[in-house]
Amino acid sequence: MIAPDGSPETTAARKRDDRRAMALPASIGAVVLFALGAFAWRYYLERTACFDSAFFSWLMIDGGHPTSVLGRYGSWIAQLLPVALIQLGAPLTVVLKAYSISFIAFHALLFYVVTFRLKDLRAAMVLPVVLTAGFHYMFYFGISELYQGLSITIVLWVLIRRAWDAPDFHHAGPWMIAAFLVNVCASFFHQLLVLPLIFLLVFETVEARRWKQRNTWLLAIALLGWYAVRIAVMPASTYEEARMPKVMDLITYAFKLGELNSTIYFLMVWTKFKALLILMGAAGVLALWQRAWLRLAWTTLFTAGFLVLILIVDRDGMAPVIYENYYPVIGLVWGVLFASCAVRLGDTAIKRAFVYCAVVCGLGLLQIHRGHYRLTDRVEYAQRITTYREAQGERKSLVRFHNYPWYYGLVHWAAGMESALCSGVRGPEKAATVFVTADVAMLDTVAQRPDQFLGPDWMPTWFKLVSVDQRFFDFPQDRGYTWANAPDTTFEFSHLEMVGPTDPYRMIPDRFTVVPIVLHNRGTSRMPTCSEGGDPYHLVFTTYTLDGKEYQRGSAYSSLETDLAPGTSYTQGLVVERPVDKGRYTVHAQLLLKGKVIGPEVRFQIVVDGWPF
Repeated sequence: MIAPDGSPETTAARKRDDRRAMALPASIGAVVLFALGAFAWRYYLERTACFDSAFFSWLMIDGGHPTSVLGRYGSWIAQLLPVALIQLGAPLTVVLKAYSISFIAFHALLFYVVTFRLKDLRAAMVLPVVLTAGFHYMFYFGISELYQGLSITIVLWVLIRRAWDAPDFHHAGPWMIAAFLVNVCASFFHQLLVLPLIFLLVFETVEARRWKQRNTWLLAIALLGWYAVRIAVMPASTYEEARMPKVMDLITYAFKLGELNSTIYFLMVWTKFKALLILMGAAGVLALWQRAWLRLAWTTLFTAGFLVLILIVDRDGMAPVIYENYYPVIGLVWGVLFASCAVRLGDTAIKRAFVYCAVVCGLGLLQIHRGHYRLTDRVEYAQRITTYREAQGERKSLVRFHNYPWYYGLVHWAAGMESALCSGVRGPEKAATVFVTADVAMLDTVAQRPDQFLGPDWMPTWFKLVSVDQRFFDFPQDRGYTWANAPDTTFEFSHLEMVGPTDPYRMIPDRFTVVPIVLHNRGTSRMPTCSEGGDPYHLVFTTYTLDGKEYQRGSAYSSLETDLAPGTSYTQGLVVERPVDKGRYTVHAQLLLKGKVIGPEVRFQIVVDGWPF
């Protein structure tokens, strides 16, 4: 006997079917979020003590409360746990790890909502893909409000469809109100979330041909109208105005797209995003097979237009995290197309689609993991120079502009806060800081103030030591900064000993690997890192095959990082370019000044396993 519709037996059967349908996406999402959480825990300094993240961490710790910039108050959510730990007196390591994990916990909460509360199969499929497919360095820029807002956009997508699929306006009303409120929340993460919103509105209108429905227009006007009100009430800052191109900029740079630094960078790294490329290919094939011409055309058109826009916006970017800042949005739009096509497949085929999503997520996680190397090199530089300077009794140091390791340092504006955070995790009495600058004249006066902490290079006198929380950074307040790179011409470099790795050093899957070289000053005077004229001493390498034939002469120069006191050692980073061919090589490194070889040579072996996947 078949139970009538709505009976307890039927309701229970439907619940069992819902659980079975959501079991696979829930499992995939759980694995992805667990992996992201593990990365966030392991690489917490890369995520909270580099670039803008260091600035946010410093402001949060300095103020003891959530902080935001540019009116993006959504960033407060991830700061609630670390701020509570600050108030409870937790160590700096615990605070920063909690901050790093909080971003992933936020995504996990929204995944729970779409999977177990809204029970939306498409969103459960898309969200893990969105968090992985378009990511490389951007995972280590966790404070990006756009990144955080993408998960909210997925929730908004579900609510929009629920409102538009309702049988009448009475049933659509609650969903429309919920969508509007979530949209308001998303707008306080990042204003550019209006672009994926526009994509979703057009995509869903085209998919079900909803343009004749009243609910479609009412909700679209309300959602987009809110962004218009928000922009009018909270005008853009000078920073945002400087970044957003005018109409003439778009026209001008559209014809010079190939010359932009952002385009050059994109053409260099696009093959690294294999998860995204595979996702785009699969979504395109599914759309063609189902003859979803309009949806495929709109997704392709939006991607092309969005890519041109971000290349122009970021044309003057100076770091990979800036160039890659908006790439995850492309993962969202193609994930939406893939999921929308996949749910129309049969039971067996849709399981295969989920397996395909798992493969995309796995490749995305690999992309994310391989993105950590450069950020880890940056953290290790901050830790080794502060450790050495602190051991010499110098906990506030100035680094000359040309002695900074630019290959992996990338930008220098937050070096003061980065180095303080990376050293402060060893204990407040071990905290040390370095400030990088080319403005020597300014520092000759400001840096000598005993109570000064040099913060961001665009406003170095922002912070005073009296306001710095001594529970985390117990800096001495009886003296100013001292130079880590003082000019000298009297040192005999025959007293310098350089020692490379004893075992063959495995090259990382990136263009450059930073190899640790131990420098030992066997002399009785300080070993300088720059000449009397301020020119830095460089380490340069040449790679040879094992039979002694020259393979490649290195183009990367590694500046010496800090002066060495007599009888002391320092682990210096040597940037070595990865050979194209796999195998084992011998590297010879020498010290140069203006192209002239000085001092001893160091030799060691490297191992190349082949080009990165």
